Order: sequence, then structure tokens, then C-alpha cells
Amino acid sequence: MSQTLVLFPTLPDGLRWSILEGDREAPVQVSSGEGAGSLDIALLHSISSTVVVLCSDDVFVSQVELPTRSEYDARQAAPFLIEEELASRLEDVDVAIGTPGEDGQRWVFAAATNVVEAWRDTCRPYLRGTVSTVPDCLLVAEVDAALTLRHERGRVIYLYGEALRQPGRAVGGACNGRMFDSLLHSLAASASEGSIAVSPALGLAGESIDALQDTPLDLAAYGLPETVLKRMPALLGQRLGAGLDWSRTLRLFARSAALAASLLLGLGLYMIGESVYLLKRAERYDTATVEMVQATFPAISGSLDPVRAGRILHERLAQRHGRERSGGFLPLLAGLASLADGHDSVIIETVRYDQSRPELSVSARYGVFSDFDALSEDARARNMELVDQGARDGTGGIDGDFILRIP
Repeated sequence: MSQTLVLFPTLPDGLRWSILEGDREAPVQVSSGEGAGSLDIALLHSISSTVVVLCSDDVFVSQVELPTRSEYDARQAAPFLIEEELASRLEDVDVAIGTPGEDGQRWVFAAATNVVEAWRDTCRPYLRGTVSTVPDCLLVAEVDAALTLRHERGRVIYLYGEALRQPGRAVGGACNGRMFDSLLHSLAASASEGSIAVSPALGLAGESIDALQDTPLDLAAYGLPETVLKRMPALLGQRLGAGLDWSRTLRLFARSAALAASLLLGLGLYMIGESVYLLKRAERYDTATVEMVQATFPAISGSLDPVRAGRILHERLAQRHGRERSGGFLPLLAGLASLADGHDSVIIETVRYDQSRPELSVSARYGVFSDFDALSEDARARNMELVDQGARDGTGGIDGDFILRIP
């Protein structure tokens, strides 16, 4: 069964973790621990996805609408929409945007560059599968609450309801528990209308205050639908977790790679040796051909190279077996084409050629018998011979057969 790893990095290099599996509405915690040293790599073999939960104390979370033409333009514009809300210069901040929802709104996360690098360095060895990033303030949302206040490990996490959120302004955050009393008034004032969901541990009570069910954050992160996680900005960077560990892969296959390299080297050397051998044999064959033609036909003048010697040898052998060059298929076909070109009334239908006989067997159709007589006279003028093989009346004229020879 596939599992999900939930990581909670804390500055400077702390790490809590939890491994869960099963149905998202009723997950089962397989294992958990405090500190990177407690997370054995062997536990990660079944991990198919990783959710990194960031402390909202150190990350700015907002929503904006970016009606730009491209993703590049959107990434360039987003930092300037939240610049006034940041406590640092843009040069010192990493800003990431998510994909737009049906309403066109995008999540925007921003954090100091050195903080993002610390989170990335802490989590990188353990990232597996699809990696998602979510601030913990987005895990405490209470349905229909104007403000949610969650007590978590000496911190207070807060989140405004959708009705109170303003584009480019922080939708939530977190603070140390000791600072909560000084922030409570301003937080409550911003949510003067609507209920406030509060953790029982904070000890607040009143008509507009509802008790918050403190679901463990790892279970809340595991329960987020994939559609929600895919909209979250990749603040730690793209393409984390899914890539191959090439150094480990190369170590595993080092012996096979060395053997394959040896085989390729041997095959290359063999092919080079075979090419050299065949080249020498070809040179010996060409030399022998030239010497044989010179000895057999001493009357041949001019320089004699292997190509000319081979052509002369082929012609003489053809003559000796009664197959003159003029009786070849191509010369016969060229003669028939030139002959038919001047007689539009003669239509060539089929042509047959037998290598053992230097002639073409032709079936043609012509209007009257005199058409064949005219074709024969033209053939004699072109030094060709037509031998009549009979003719018969057909539906479209006279169907006749004849043989074409070139003496």
C-alpha cells in the first residue's frame, strides 16, 4: 500500500515527521518521530507522496488574482502585489505562486531566502514521490468560522475565513504563545462579525466563540484532497522528490556499466579490424581484375582502372553468351517508347521480357490494320524489327501482338 510522508521542518534544522496510509477520511499513522536521526531511509520505500508543512511564523500566505498572459508573467508580477505586506526586501525573499482556481485566485507563498534554503536542505534527503508544500495555518480552517485560533506546541496559529480575506493581504499566520495576548485584540477586532473557532487550550469563551476540534496536523495534511495540494505553490522548488538519485543508481549499476563499456569497446575494435580486412581483400580483387583484363585483352588502349576493367569484362562475357548490349531490356524499352511516340493510334497495353531472349513481346491496340504496317515501316527506319504475332477484332479496335527486336 502506498504511503504519504508528512514533514514538519523547524528552524534551524529541526524535523518532525509522520508516515500515514489508508483512506484520507480515516488515515492510519504508520510511524512518526522527532528529529531527522529518527527517520530511517528504509522506512521510505513505500512512500508515494510527500507533504511538507511549513511554520506559518516564517511564511507569508496570501491569495491574488493575476490576469496575465503567461505563467512567466504571473511569476514576475506576484512579488509586487504583496511587496507592501512583506517585512523584507524583495531581493531577500523567495516568492512562489500556485495554479489558479475556478475563481481565478492563486495562492502566494513568500519566505526569506535563507529560511527556504534551510527548509530545503533539511527535507531534501527524505522527499519521495510527488512533493507538496502547505503552511500549517491552512490546515486549521474551521468551516464557516470568521477566524480560527489553534494552539499548537506553544504557538498560536490563526486563519481568517474566506469572507475576510483580501487580495494580497495575509490570510493567516502564527505567533509565539507568549505574544498571543497582545495580538488577540487586533485579531478579534478584524473578525468582529462571525464566529471564532478557538482551541480549548487557549481558555477563551463567549457567545461568538466555538470550540475547535484540534485535529493533529499530520492527519489534516494527509486529508487534503489532491486537487487542493496541486494548487499550492512549490516554495521549496519544482521537481523535488520525483527525480532519480543518479549517484545511487550509478553505484548500483557500475559493474554492469563497466561490462557494457568493455563489450562496446570490443565490438568496435572487431568492426574496425573487419573493415580493414575487407578493404585489403577488395584492393586485391581490383588488382587481380585489372591484371586479368590486361592479359586477356592486350589490344585495349588507355589507362585501365578497376571500374573500367570490370565494365569491359562484363561486356565481353555478355557478347560471348549472345547477349549484346543492344538486346538488353532498357534499350528495347527505350526503342519501343520512341517508336510509339510517333503513332498516337497505337496503344501499348502489355510488355513482356524474357532474359533468355533479347526481345520484347508486346500487346497493342490500333484502329485499322494499316496502323501496324505504318509502325513496322517506322521501326525499320529506326533499325528495329517488328515481327507480327497475329491480330484480331476487339471491342475497342484491333488487338494485335508483335515482337520487337533490335538487330
